[in-house]
Amino acid sequence: MSKNKVENKDISKLEAEFERLADSVGETIKNKIMEAQKLLGEACALSDQHGIPFWTNISELGQPYVPYSFRDMWGELDYEFVTNVTEVLEEDLYNSRGWNTSSIC
Repeated sequence: MSKNKVENKDISKLEAEFERLADSVGETIKNKIMEAQKLLGEACALSDQHGIPFWTNISELGQPYVPYSFRDMWGELDYEFVTNVTEVLEEDLYNSRGWNTSSIC
């Protein structure tokens, strides 16, 4: 048997194993992501309702969420104080609304 046939056979086994796991584990991953999205949506709704910004490392980027209601409800507060309480950077409090996303992503 040639080396290519052995490699192709091994790759086929690897592909079959991957496909099997993607079908079984992939469904669980999708369910976990849907659950996380629901909970994150609830956190954003609470943030919007009460004007409280938050920072999360839920993604690899680590992002702040500054509710649109923040300035109306808490704009008179010293932003350094807000940063100390929430870990959201002053720059984000001044410049961000909703999720702060990178322009490179």
